[in-house]
Amino acid sequence: MRIILIIILLGLSSCGFKPMLAKDSNSYEALNKVKIVDVSGQDHLRIKRIIEESFVNNPHTTVYDLKINVSYSVSSMGVMTDSQITRYRVNVTLHYTLLDSETQKILDNGAILLRSSYDSEGSDFANFVAERNVGDNVLRELSDELKTRLMLVISELEENGQNSH
Repeated sequence: MRIILIIILLGLSSCGFKPMLAKDSNSYEALNKVKIVDVSGQDHLRIKRIIEESFVNNPHTTVYDLKINVSYSVSSMGVMTDSQITRYRVNVTLHYTLLDSETQKILDNGAILLRSSYDSEGSDFANFVAERNVGDNVLRELSDELKTRLMLVISELEENGQNSH
């Protein structure tokens, strides 16, 4: 079994395979050109911190500006016959706009929606912590999805020579 795994790993490394998010990949370098200029929405400071954790802002290589608006809602999902809520659903929608830094021309925009849920614990504090943890996890997933989309868009723009500052 180990021999098969070693052969597969050697085959992948010799074929030029490189993960898209590898620090030395061209796709990852594209993210260095993005500056997050505006994050708005409910609890925007927390959202901004979580999203910025996964981006590398280098003001010397900024070519693109990114504006983000996040909407966040929590609703009851599971209700027992005595009207007691047993489960909550968290919906987070991230709207983004990628702009050319110089001209402020919109290069790409879109929305990403993710949902998750958590069990009601019967305690307000436990529910608060559970909602916060689920929300943070969803925001991290949204941030990863956004990075992937931006890498694809930027690499396509630069491949076509539309924005090669």
